[in-house]
Amino acid sequence: MTRTNLCDPADGLYWDNIRLDGSVEKTKYSYNSGQMIQAGALLYRITGEQLSLEEAQRAGESADRFFRTATDKTDPSMRVHRDMSWFNVILFRGLKALSEIDGNTAYVLKKASEQELSVYNTFLVSAERAVPHLYKSLNYCGELFLLMEYIEGHDLRKCDRESLTAVLDALIYLQNMYWERRECQAVDLTFEASLPRQQNRGKYLNYADLEHAYAEYLRLYSSVPRTLCHDDLLPFNVLCANGHATIIDWEYAAILPYPTSLARLIAHGEEDESAFFYMTQADKDYAIEYYFEHLLKENGIDYNDYRRTLDYFLLYEYCEWIMLGVKYNETGSERFQKYYAKAKEHIKSLA
Repeated sequence: MTRTNLCDPADGLYWDNIRLDGSVEKTKYSYNSGQMIQAGALLYRITGEQLSLEEAQRAGESADRFFRTATDKTDPSMRVHRDMSWFNVILFRGLKALSEIDGNTAYVLKKASEQELSVYNTFLVSAERAVPHLYKSLNYCGELFLLMEYIEGHDLRKCDRESLTAVLDALIYLQNMYWERRECQAVDLTFEASLPRQQNRGKYLNYADLEHAYAEYLRLYSSVPRTLCHDDLLPFNVLCANGHATIIDWEYAAILPYPTSLARLIAHGEEDESAFFYMTQADKDYAIEYYFEHLLKENGIDYNDYRRTLDYFLLYEYCEWIMLGVKYNETGSERFQKYYAKAKEHIKSLA
């Protein structure tokens, strides 16, 4: 009935309503088509009826053309969907349902925090590569959503040298932009806010040699140069394809000590190919050298100082899991025992 009476045959989009006198109100709002795109996708999923999928796809393509505009006030080159933000959320919900079936994904609508939006607005809007493009932020029913570029690619959980190089290039590009830019601060994400958290985590180590080494880590944390750091650059927070890498999920980024991101990227890789993060020691060594040659050398960092500092930041990565195990009474877990052993072995190299 809705398709028969409210679908515009010219483009497959949907008019708003039928009045009591039987006439059609032919204004097109994004939520009208969004609801029907989602309905068509769900009908196809339930019934397998090809017509439902084809009509949803047609409406999706037409909606993208009809509701996009090139007149964003802050950036005239940016194309964003016009209409009220909560209308757009319904359209994006329909497009998401459709993309889960046909794989034709143009956007990601991500539920996000004010922190991540602040990181984008403070640090990433000027980046020409290495991060997903942010088109628009939307507030709907008290929740924040980010409309972002969809990126194809694989993560780095099974590390290969080409992908690792691409990730390092992306990281170096961004860190060069913000080397020692300490004046840049996003909402609630500052070095000053991070330092007490680092200090607190050292209280759970329960081993004198680790506590001594952690004290030196804290000294270095406060004294080495700072730049933009992702602060959660685990291998699943990157997407790699065709020799390029994109770093995703920037909620915890800030201007922090420079080794923060590299240490997290390489610390948890294991030689066992069945491990959750697979990375050979040769790849770790390659990453350490590549990062120095392409970022640190030109910024005046002494190589020996860098290696010593990085070793302490790698120790922190192991100590974080020790802290979590003690704090949540999971000291008997396999993961706790593994990282406790790693940390104790690692401090031998620091000596």
